[in-house]
Amino acid sequence: MRLIGYVRVSTEDQADRGRAVAFYRQQVKQYCALYDHDLIDVVVDDISGGVRFFDRPGGGQVKAALLSGQADGFVACDLERCFRETRDGLDTVDWLEGRGLELHLVEDRIDTGDPDGYFFFTIKLAAAKRERHKIQHRTRRVMRGLREQAKPWGHPPYGTRLVNAGTDEDPDWLLYRDPDTWPMRERIVALKESEGLSYRKLAEKLNRDRVPAPGAGQARKRGQRTTTLSGRLWHVSTLQRVVKGHHDLDHIPALPAAPETAVSSGGGE
Repeated sequence: MRLIGYVRVSTEDQADRGRAVAFYRQQVKQYCALYDHDLIDVVVDDISGGVRFFDRPGGGQVKAALLSGQADGFVACDLERCFRETRDGLDTVDWLEGRGLELHLVEDRIDTGDPDGYFFFTIKLAAAKRERHKIQHRTRRVMRGLREQAKPWGHPPYGTRLVNAGTDEDPDWLLYRDPDTWPMRERIVALKESEGLSYRKLAEKLNRDRVPAPGAGQARKRGQRTTTLSGRLWHVSTLQRVVKGHHDLDHIPALPAAPETAVSSGGGE
């Protein structure tokens, strides 16, 4: 059988991309040699696994090779290199099956052209989805607990400020409403919820009014230079996070009149 190899370099592999690609290529070649398949080429993708398989540059090359008749299927090292979403995996394999094509996974010795192989492929998809859901559930539970205690989680949201209520030796970080940016956060939410402005129109208005976006005015180290992010603009995605997450911050208290050591204003939206 003629197979085209598929390799996706994950974010964790980027620091050592050359060795990672060589390792995955070798795995694919060994698999084809072991099962007497003809490996016609190996396609490499540098892209997030969250993008649907055939929408990736490398996935598109695989599809083109399959449609042209150059290959009878494709082979990848493992499930995570191909699919992150269960629906994407099922859709891709159904597309292959409808054309008499196959997917081979080296790590699990799965061949979707075989009934048992297709069965175990669907089980692997479901198990991977279950594990991701468990991780997401634990993360949300931890974040909910931190919110309820006015403790920081990730970057301080726009409109808030981190304050050390402890000491330098024993810090205790708390979130407070930033008197400089919290009123603007409330104004943004009001413009969206009461006046019904679209996110795009809202971004244009804020940029036109020269309202500083999250991160503007903050210092960032670049090599040996420190630059100020004064040119930051409002974007639709930023405004969506501000508006959709606003009511999760209702419990955040106002900044005390004589606060402890404030170290950071929120710019993490």
